[in-house]
Amino acid sequence: MRVALWITLGILICAAAVLYYSLLRAKSAAHLPTSLSVADLTGVISLALSAALFFLTIVSLAIAVAAFKASERSGEQQQKTLDESRSALQRTANTLDASTKHFQESAEAAMGQYNLAQTERKEREEAVRIALAEELNFNERAVAENGKNLQSELHVLKERRSLIVPLQTLHTGAWELLRVYIPPELTATPSTLTHVATVYRITLRVNEVLRSREDYRIHNGAMSNYHEQMQAYDEQLLLLNGELTGILPSIARLVESSKGKTH
Repeated sequence: MRVALWITLGILICAAAVLYYSLLRAKSAAHLPTSLSVADLTGVISLALSAALFFLTIVSLAIAVAAFKASERSGEQQQKTLDESRSALQRTANTLDASTKHFQESAEAAMGQYNLAQTERKEREEAVRIALAEELNFNERAVAENGKNLQSELHVLKERRSLIVPLQTLHTGAWELLRVYIPPELTATPSTLTHVATVYRITLRVNEVLRSREDYRIHNGAMSNYHEQMQAYDEQLLLLNGELTGILPSIARLVESSKGKTH
């Protein structure tokens, strides 16, 4: 298209030169005899220039039409590129929407699992706490009752007699639960867990002595030193009961008061 414009400019310049040259020739030849007058020559030249200008107009129109078509094709190509870009952008947006929805669903599922785990953890902690509190309270009452029976038996042993009422074995089931899972409340301070461990260490020792005492009571009633041996058992149990009495009530109250605490 740039070449066509240069050609059109060249034709216009040549036509102008021809017109100028013809006018000069007509003026210089005005005194010479000729078959054509100056007016006739000027008319012919004007007609030729009009024809040339018409031709140039046609060429310019053709160039304009070609430029319009090229612009139209370029516009269509740009529109096609724009449509493709819009489609790609829409697909990307749809993918992002789907990813966002999937992420939200995953986040909701994860939050649901987290809440469920939290609920199960709290329920487990509460179950262990309740079992431990009930067991400590039972053992506290059993220790007090065993202490009374032991004191009574020590009095009758001096008369070579013994009590028939058996002593109560202390419970240790919650201690087994603590071996598997310890509620955070019991680990709030190092001393709390240490005291609980001390309580159950003494409790297990009490049960060992109780079982040994009971076996001796059942199978060795005819022994000559029976009453002295029973007295030794009872005094040992009273010492262990004293250790439990000094620490067990405070630990039982601490476990009961830990309900609802979080760490």
